[in-house]
Amino acid sequence: MTAEATTNLSGNTYYITSQAKRCIDPASIWHVKDGVTTLAYTAVSVNFLFGEVTLGSAPGGAVTITGNYLPLTTASEFLVNAKGFKVNRSTDMLDVTTFASTLGLRLRDPGLMDATVSVDMLLSETELNALRTYSDAGTAVVIEIYWGTDPRLRMYSLIDSIEVSGSVDGLIEASVGFKMATYKSSEGAFFTGYSEKTLL
Repeated sequence: MTAEATTNLSGNTYYITSQAKRCIDPASIWHVKDGVTTLAYTAVSVNFLFGEVTLGSAPGGAVTITGNYLPLTTASEFLVNAKGFKVNRSTDMLDVTTFASTLGLRLRDPGLMDATVSVDMLLSETELNALRTYSDAGTAVVIEIYWGTDPRLRMYSLIDSIEVSGSVDGLIEASVGFKMATYKSSEGAFFTGYSEKTLL
């Protein structure tokens, strides 16, 4: 997408108008323009998974975004026959208790956050080979889980595990594990691979 139009959400926050282009590829070279001026990445906060940008100050012209997007469909590419899923979001709780602490209780500060998704599904040979190809190559994929009502979860992730099981009187089933991936974008900014919000 080149100079993709945006719509104002509120204040200095804008989102990509085209719903099909709102998931920005973390491997792409991207930039945001205020009119004809390219903004420094340090002056822009970006939600890559939902195509939102927040500017440090009010724009003087049309806000546009250039970069690559990842197409998302309403039906999963490979997980068509999913039967169940589990989402786990966790945060390391770091012990900061010192001798000066007088409460008699442990004091903790939040540390690193992590997220995992596990999907149980019926799996064909074609689907299994596709997932193994992504796993072997270390290719990042986007997981989207719609809770039935917004908000929905999107996560850049790497395939962590593929467990296949079967029995003589049953179907071949698989449990596929995904772990959140964090990226350093081409513009030098780090961003996390997990976001949960209402789809506009």
